[in-house]
Amino acid sequence: MGYLGQPSHPEVVKLVKECIQKIVKAGKTAGFLTGSTQLIEEYTAAGARMCGVGLDTLILAKGTKKLAESYKIELNSSQSNTQY
Repeated sequence: MGYLGQPSHPEVVKLVKECIQKIVKAGKTAGFLTGSTQLIEEYTAAGARMCGVGLDTLILAKGTKKLAESYKIELNSSQSNTQY
């Protein structure tokens, strides 16, 4: 869609909600994966019933950064690219 790294972009959210509604209408269980409280509420309201609330790659990246910072103090001031 051209919104890489922007899961909360209005066009992305709109399409995901439409897909959730189509899945539910087909008698299937819709699900999603996000770390965003806002998206959890919106997608659940749209009919999704399965929710993964942590992104494994982001959890790993943030944990690795924290571990590295404990050994290299100068890393504490660097910005992570794991902001979602």
